[in-house]
Amino acid sequence: MPHFRIRTLRDDDWLMITVPFTEPTPHASQSGPAGRHPHLLSYGHTAHETGLVNAPRGAEVLAARGSQTHALMEIFSEPYGLDKAKRYEIIRTVGRGAFGEVFLAWDTQTKQREAPHLRAGGYRDAGMGEEGGGGYVALKTVASRVSSSSMSSGGRGGLSKGLFRELRALQMATECPHIVTLLDVYPEGSNAVLVLEYMPSDLAKASRYVLDGSPNPLEESHIKAYTTMLLKGLAWMHAHGLLHRDIKPSNLLLSAGGVLKIADFGQTRTHTTPQTRSYSHQVATRWYRAPELLYGARRYGCAVDMWAAGAVVGEMLASRPLFPGRSDIDQLYKILQVTGSPTDENWPGVKGLPDYDKVCFAEMPPQDASVTFQGSSREACHLTQGMLRLDPRNRTPALEALQHRFNKWV
Repeated sequence: MPHFRIRTLRDDDWLMITVPFTEPTPHASQSGPAGRHPHLLSYGHTAHETGLVNAPRGAEVLAARGSQTHALMEIFSEPYGLDKAKRYEIIRTVGRGAFGEVFLAWDTQTKQREAPHLRAGGYRDAGMGEEGGGGYVALKTVASRVSSSSMSSGGRGGLSKGLFRELRALQMATECPHIVTLLDVYPEGSNAVLVLEYMPSDLAKASRYVLDGSPNPLEESHIKAYTTMLLKGLAWMHAHGLLHRDIKPSNLLLSAGGVLKIADFGQTRTHTTPQTRSYSHQVATRWYRAPELLYGARRYGCAVDMWAAGAVVGEMLASRPLFPGRSDIDQLYKILQVTGSPTDENWPGVKGLPDYDKVCFAEMPPQDASVTFQGSSREACHLTQGMLRLDPRNRTPALEALQHRFNKWV
């Protein structure tokens, strides 16, 4: 059996394994990820923590630690050469962040092109089709330790943890209609470029337009639809052991037909029940950060996503951000103004959290829902309050929230 030099990067229950590069041969079977997604090749081989058994010589692959029959999944799709970027013609920059940039681009392998433009209302592109459509794609650049030169010349590189997690989550989620679709990925210089379906807007832009340009807030029928789609996406993620950890309006993309899809999986982690792992509490955007994170919790689960979802739904109902904290302490104060102070009765164990004793507020009673969500239906208030319970163990999970009477007719 030939011997290969390998390097591993541990991440949760996975190993990233790098082997010398030669052109890989796809497994004959097209079931699994390759069957669902032609850009991602699967291999019918076995991986062990100490090395590869019958592994193809190829680019970077993923393998489940200690597994006996898990397929190896290729990260970069064919071809591996430097010309892959020529397929996509960049039109304009549509977003920037700590991760890099996002560009609207045209896939030159498609036959017909229609210039996108904003419809009245500011969040729908005409002629883009139900899913953003046509040959338009979004190119997201992400910093990576993999370079195109090392990929093409046989060098050995490694993926940054954030990119590794995002790719893994997107590859897992190809069958969920409320998670943005990964179409392709290729290296470019020191970056990896994720080719994603183009979504012309997001919930933050849609809400801003309504709030700033119209005397009327979002109609409850729209809030119901967006809430249901968000919960469906979260229910799928949580059922498959994924925590998003950065749910917020700007990460909830909207297609030309109004379909909501969850995006930006750079902070995603795997999750098991019962919870045995420790995570960083410095995650999630502050306005949507769960109180257990603000108190320094290192062990947490799907409830952090449900809190963020509750803050998003509450924001749509109230026509304003619910908890616009200017600092972590101010964030916690604004939360407790609405939920009331934590006690042993409403949150057993809260006093044992690492940072509980670092901040002290005067005792506050809970705010009445009719004040927080003025003008909203009783059903809407009840659902949102369930997702915004202080005790994460009592917070409404996604599947239960989907069955709530507020979402019944959607």
